[in-house]
Amino acid sequence: MLDQRKQQAEPKVEVEVVSNKSDFFMIYRQAKTYLTYSVFTSIEWLETFTSQLDDALFLAFRRDKQIVGLALLVNKKDFWRSAGDCWFLNRAGCTEIDQIWPEYNNLIYAKDFEAQVWHAFLGYFAANRAQRLVVGLTPAIHVLEGSNEFIIEKNIVSPSFWLDLKPEYIEVDCLLKSFSRNTRSQIRRALKKCEAIAELNVERATTESEAQLWFEQAGRYHMQRWSDSGFKNPRFVEFHKNLINKLFAVDKVDLLKVCLGKTTLAILYCLRDGTTARFYLSGINYHPDLNSIKPGILSHMMAIQFFSAQGLSGYDFMAGENRYKKSLSSQQGAQILYSVRKNNVFQRLIVSAKKYKNKLNGNS
Repeated sequence: MLDQRKQQAEPKVEVEVVSNKSDFFMIYRQAKTYLTYSVFTSIEWLETFTSQLDDALFLAFRRDKQIVGLALLVNKKDFWRSAGDCWFLNRAGCTEIDQIWPEYNNLIYAKDFEAQVWHAFLGYFAANRAQRLVVGLTPAIHVLEGSNEFIIEKNIVSPSFWLDLKPEYIEVDCLLKSFSRNTRSQIRRALKKCEAIAELNVERATTESEAQLWFEQAGRYHMQRWSDSGFKNPRFVEFHKNLINKLFAVDKVDLLKVCLGKTTLAILYCLRDGTTARFYLSGINYHPDLNSIKPGILSHMMAIQFFSAQGLSGYDFMAGENRYKKSLSSQQGAQILYSVRKNNVFQRLIVSAKKYKNKLNGNS
């Protein structure tokens, strides 16, 4: 009984609307030292993101006057216009802007307060006119997974891959032992071909201007490879140029160039998240003369050795079911895009209609 009374007496987490962007980021900076966030929900990422928005809703979560959480929302009319408003967490609800594709995209919260902040947020969502909430990509959120109050859909469940780094991985043979026999064999053959041509090396951009030039070079390779490359989208390019400017100043971004002699094999763009390097994108030189040396997989091997030498603990390939990610990783998880709907008749009809349409199209 005493425990129950104590729990009842504890202050609730309250939701507060922050009036403007400047105040939101001021609050974020003041509470930053004890908040949990990823590079995709960092001040640098969100400030760059909001510079492309016309409007946003900023929320702060307080418990006994102390900040214990933050959220940034964009409100849009849902795809089905009559379905009401839709909230997007740290997303714009606009393909052109959302091509930046954030992962680890959760609420910002104080340690041990994730569940309390989420319950307060869902309560606020339930009390407002929005009918749907889009969250992700993110690892599984336990409050959503266990919710009976809302209709929880998983619009995307993408495998993600990770390699635990070790100091000894600076030695090629030690690193290769962590891979399968087939992967080891492929890399050894490629390395042997490289040895007959020139020395394989990796370097990091040492100035912001050099990082920006390498990013542009990565873009040229990327567009040659992918018809839907984000580098064809001016919003995407503008976002990342501004992000690199912010992150380089706080040593949270790595542009790596992998070369065979003087020939560029690849540019890798990685984001620092604590002691983890998160591989965001690459521009690979797929010149026909280089295909036999597997420039993509060799470039990741060189990046892994580089970050191991830096003392980092993990190399995150992030979401995407690519064979090379599976071959080079030691762990697999998932990144999920959630759609949280209010549990009312109209939303249930929408879900039923979607399921019926998917069944007609042969989708599960």
